[in-house]
Amino acid sequence: MIGLGWFITTPHGSKVLGHGGGTAGFQTYAAFDPTAKRGVVVLSNSSTEVSDLAMHILDARNPLKTFEPAKTYTRIKIDPASFDAVVGRYDMAPGAAGGSSQTADFTRVGDQFFATVAGMGKVEIFAYEPLSFFTELLDMQFMFAPEQSGVTLYVRQSGMPLQAKRLR
Repeated sequence: MIGLGWFITTPHGSKVLGHGGGTAGFQTYAAFDPTAKRGVVVLSNSSTEVSDLAMHILDARNPLKTFEPAKTYTRIKIDPASFDAVVGRYDMAPGAAGGSSQTADFTRVGDQFFATVAGMGKVEIFAYEPLSFFTELLDMQFMFAPEQSGVTLYVRQSGMPLQAKRLR
């Protein structure tokens, strides 16, 4: 049930109001139990959802989720010129409500590759396959698929997939 934007649940018979959200690389969750007069706010610089942590802090009977640790990637050397085919700006939220979009820019400086994504800033990315890259700052990978109609970018952040189209 929802009331004024708060999700209302009744774990263990007690009414709890909570709401959370996130953006690239960050998650939040706030919850409170008006009867027990207890509340919690969790702020995270991870893209892993934190509602279970907030609810567990509020009442230890609420279980924590288990998840697989992030996969590790090994850097490989690629011909820097091969990256030039995918350099550009990509629409990370095509068809978003209100016509808004979030973009990501991919650039090369010498033999280094960079991604600039909203909420993350400019970070160096490293190849683990010829046109697949990862960042060491968070669990995020970028896989480019050149096609006849242009380049499609597949992004995976903490296991969550996203598809983006090249703008220029």
